[in-house]
Amino acid sequence: MIDEIVFLLCKAYGSIHYILYIANLSKGVEIDTLPTIVGEMEACVDKAAELILNSDAILFTSGTGWILSNESDINKDISTEVWPPLLKYSELDFTRMNNAQWFRKAEGNSDKHNTANFSYAFWAYRYNTYNSITPHFGYQIVKQWSEMNHIKYSFNFTGNIDGHWLKSGWNPSALV
Repeated sequence: MIDEIVFLLCKAYGSIHYILYIANLSKGVEIDTLPTIVGEMEACVDKAAELILNSDAILFTSGTGWILSNESDINKDISTEVWPPLLKYSELDFTRMNNAQWFRKAEGNSDKHNTANFSYAFWAYRYNTYNSITPHFGYQIVKQWSEMNHIKYSFNFTGNIDGHWLKSGWNPSALV
């Protein structure tokens, strides 16, 4: 049953983002496929809601996409457009810096900024930026789901470093 819920929610999530993307690109242009996509999305959401209402436990999973609201693009905002050292050194970009290999480099300072210290600074900046963002309303929605009377257990499995689940009132023991 969990596989079915996850699949349905992912499918609905993908449809929502596709609709937002199309709406943003089209700027009022009529899209023939939009009614079909909306119908499929509504059916997926209805089925997911039915499964949740008949469950006694919920496991939420979240990754980078969960931090984002439709108005922000945190990964873009903290990349070369915002982190000043990446502006100075054209050979460095967000994708290359977003690699654990940097922590295997020698420590210390260098004019070439090719040391682990540079990576620590990059990750500290990312961590602080993520943590400075206010959690979007979706966190409260799933918190309310977890508090429904028939739900005995709820957990969240996340790879995010933003602390938003805690900021939203989740019990630390429910976070993995």
